[in-house]
Amino acid sequence: MKTKLAILTLLAIALLVSSASAAGVGNGIPDNGKHFTLNLIGSKEKTMPDNLGGHTIFVTLNRDGSKAQTTILLTEGDFEVLDKNGSDGEAAFALPYPFTAIDEDGILDGNEVACYEIYARALSPKGYANMYTCTEDVDADYGFGTYCDTGNQVVLKRPDGHGVGKFDRVTSQLTTIEIPTVGTIPIFADPNDNYWWQYDNFGLKHAQLRFYETAECASH
Repeated sequence: MKTKLAILTLLAIALLVSSASAAGVGNGIPDNGKHFTLNLIGSKEKTMPDNLGGHTIFVTLNRDGSKAQTTILLTEGDFEVLDKNGSDGEAAFALPYPFTAIDEDGILDGNEVACYEIYARALSPKGYANMYTCTEDVDADYGFGTYCDTGNQVVLKRPDGHGVGKFDRVTSQLTTIEIPTVGTIPIFADPNDNYWWQYDNFGLKHAQLRFYETAECASH
């Protein structure tokens, strides 16, 4: 009887594991494989060296929940925090060019293959943040000055205010910019231009991004 009970227990566990695998890891990500995690921690202004590395960027936070803005400057390279102290309004992060090949004119045609996927979630039950991608056309190749794609922004907010926050895929919002007069361009389309994420924080203390590599990225 004990042997039969043990076998049934093992079968039940196997079925649970199988079901969990089929449904993903349960937090909104289909495969919890190798990844880079970036934590965005809301904080009052800190005194610290800017260039600290690690997996955390401190972003500005107003305790009353009013808007606090942080600019996260983007540099092409391996995933790395370049300036951890964004509580002074500016931080820096490196990540690869987001596709497996580079289009000569920099305008996406919809056939590009992403070389990594980005997932985001809010971990704090209160507050929210909006995150969107911006660029400055330094050499005027595209015929505009500075543009922020606020129409394709990430909203970081816990929908229920309790429990574990689930991830949403936000790859396009954080790697491409749709410009009405130009089309859709990826970050680092022009190595001479500037790219950044704008983080508008309305009382959110903790958000998290995860980057999952899917293929080999192109580079300039």
